[in-house]
Amino acid sequence: MKWLMRMLDKTKKERHGFTLIELMIVLIIVAILAVAAVPTYTYFVRRAYESEASASLGAIKTAEIVYHAEHAAYTGIWTDLGMDGDDFAQNKWFGRLCFYISGDATTFLTTCDGSLAGEAKVAEICVQLTQDSDITKGTVGTHPGQVCPAGT
Repeated sequence: MKWLMRMLDKTKKERHGFTLIELMIVLIIVAILAVAAVPTYTYFVRRAYESEASASLGAIKTAEIVYHAEHAAYTGIWTDLGMDGDDFAQNKWFGRLCFYISGDATTFLTTCDGSLAGEAKVAEICVQLTQDSDITKGTVGTHPGQVCPAGT
């Protein structure tokens, strides 16, 4: 009987590491934290993309205002604004091909269409800006220059 007690004591002393239950509990806690963190992260990433698009639209708006002061009308032609692809070279996600402008005597609308950026991460981003500084954020429409749906 003493040999059995010695053997049981020996096996208890040699046990190192974690049990399966302990590992499962840690895994469940990590999964819960990930489920809570991922939506928040994606929300802030989308806002960063929209901020870059809005900054570029602001530059286009400034050019439109200068053009309007000189010609008493807005324009939809890039060269009239003195802008080209180099004006968007500092952008990480949105290049010149993403932006549309339209203008007439009293209004202009400029759109950033993320589906043309060539990056899947920004494909759904759509931001628009008018001469009254009205910004609309939403999801890209089905054709270029389409008005964004009501904000998201």
